[in-house]
Amino acid sequence: MKDYQKNLEYIIDSLNIFERKIHIYNKLGLYNLSTLSENIIRDLFNIIFEKENYNFENANLFIPNVDSIDLKDDTNKIAIQVTTNNSYAKVKHTVDLFVDKNYYLNYDKLLIVIIDKKTGNWNNYPHNGYEFNIKNVLYLEDIIKLIKDLPPDKIATVRYYLEQEYEKIKLNKKANKL
Repeated sequence: MKDYQKNLEYIIDSLNIFERKIHIYNKLGLYNLSTLSENIIRDLFNIIFEKENYNFENANLFIPNVDSIDLKDDTNKIAIQVTTNNSYAKVKHTVDLFVDKNYYLNYDKLLIVIIDKKTGNWNNYPHNGYEFNIKNVLYLEDIIKLIKDLPPDKIATVRYYLEQEYEKIKLNKKANKL
């Protein structure tokens, strides 16, 4: 139980620090951590949803800067937009693009992951017959709740993953200083 608590505390602290760093970097016009966040969310979701056989890939590897989709699982027909913008306008814009580009024909579900603090309560958003369920908007605190419900060995896996990512970020910073 002690390891479970320590691992969960590490995960919570790491994700909160990461969220804060992204926010500060973005305010300064530095978006490299925002781009990195797509891969971190991808890997976290692949760990969290391993039992469901989800296999998210970065959609930008196939088509650079795809509108409204950053991550995708073609087999399970799930698309994910990762953003640091927590406004309803961003959610609406993402859904509009998702529908207007006909992505909903290939993906049954659109999730929007917002790396920022949770804002107000929003309503579902219909667009041209597509009903976006606002429950499909996830914040880091929602992801932490998903992690908290994992078995202790999976929580340890998440911690190990975050430790490795943090080390990579530190090594990149040192390399950039040289």
